[in-house]
Amino acid sequence: MLAHLIDALNAALDAGGDKRGTRSAALRIESFQQAPIDLRVDWSEDVVAALRALADQFMSDDFQAFWRQLPLR
Repeated sequence: MLAHLIDALNAALDAGGDKRGTRSAALRIESFQQAPIDLRVDWSEDVVAALRALADQFMSDDFQAFWRQLPLR
């Protein structure tokens, strides 16, 4: 799911994106069954690569175990 959303962001940027350039990005996913996912890149020359790296960290086994224990609200 995260990879598809980041791919869509990358496609939008490749199609023209913001003519001023893009240095930050945020991705928030809400769910009734899990705690929200909130990934943010505040400043990067390559926001897509930085967001992918952050998503990879989020998907790591250690962080997934922590995330699944978080309350829903």
